[in-house]
Amino acid sequence: MCVLSQDASKDLLMLLAAGYFDESTDGEFEERVFSVGGYIADGYSALQLDYKWKELLDKHGLVYFKASEADAGIEQFAKFRDNPSSVHTARFTEREKKILTDIKIEFVDLLCEQPHLIGVSATLHMQNWRAFANDYPGLAKRLPPVYQLCGHLVLMASGFIMNRSNEGRPAHLQGILKPVFDSHQEYADRFIASFDGFREKNPECSRNLLPPIFENDTTYKCLQAADLFVYEIRRTISNHFFDPRRDLRIAMGRLFPHVENTFVLDYEALKSLAEWQGRDKIPIEPL
Repeated sequence: MCVLSQDASKDLLMLLAAGYFDESTDGEFEERVFSVGGYIADGYSALQLDYKWKELLDKHGLVYFKASEADAGIEQFAKFRDNPSSVHTARFTEREKKILTDIKIEFVDLLCEQPHLIGVSATLHMQNWRAFANDYPGLAKRLPPVYQLCGHLVLMASGFIMNRSNEGRPAHLQGILKPVFDSHQEYADRFIASFDGFREKNPECSRNLLPPIFENDTTYKCLQAADLFVYEIRRTISNHFFDPRRDLRIAMGRLFPHVENTFVLDYEALKSLAEWQGRDKIPIEPL
C-alpha cells in the first residue's frame, strides 16, 4: 500500500477524502486473529484507483476481486484452474499457482502505484482476547466488541491523519473524511450506532470524520482494494504469531515498505486500552 509518512500527510490536501475499510478473519483456525483495515485517500486518488481497478478486472474477466478467493482458486478464480469442477479437492499445479499469483500481484502493484493512499489497520490476537477476558473480566467489560474495538482504532488513526492534513490550512480548505466500510449484516447497525459515543469520547480525532457508512464491495471497487490490503495484513500477522518460520508473503513483501498505522492488539495492548479511559489518544504504538 503506498502510504504517506506522517510528515508527508501534512502536504496532502484532502478536502473530500474517503476511507475504505474491510474486516478479515481466519475463522478456519478458530479465529487466530481478527483484522479491520484499509486506507484513506483524497478524492482524486480514490477515483483513479476505482477506474484502474475496473480496467484490471475487465482484463481478467472478473466481476470483482476478493483476495481469499484468489488464493484458494475458487469462485471466479476457478476458471483459471485445470479442472474448475474440483477446485475444493484438487491440489494446485505449478501452472495454476503461477497464474493466480501473477493476477493477484497485478492488483497489489496497482495499489502500490497510487501516490496518495494511507494504510490503516488494527488486528486483534483472539487467543489473547479470550485470555485477557478470563484474567481481567472487569477490565475486559470496558472494551467494546471485537469489530467495534478494531474499527474504532482505525477511525481514530484516520482522524488523526486528517487532522495533520488540515494543520495550518484556512477554514475553507479544511478536509473531511467519509469512512466507508464493506457491508456486513452482523456488524453494520451496531457500529453505526456506536459512532455518536465514539465521537463524544474522542472529539479531537473525530472532528474531521463524517459518520461511517456500509456499502457493497461489488459497487465500490475501492472496497475490494481494502479487502486485499487487510487480508494480507491479517495473514502476515497470523503467520508472525502462529507460523513464524513461514516466509513473508509475496504480496505483503510489496506492500510492507509502505504500511504504517498498523496496530496489533495482543495481551498487553488490550490491558493498556482497557486501563486507558482518557480522550483522543491511542495508548499503544503502531508497528
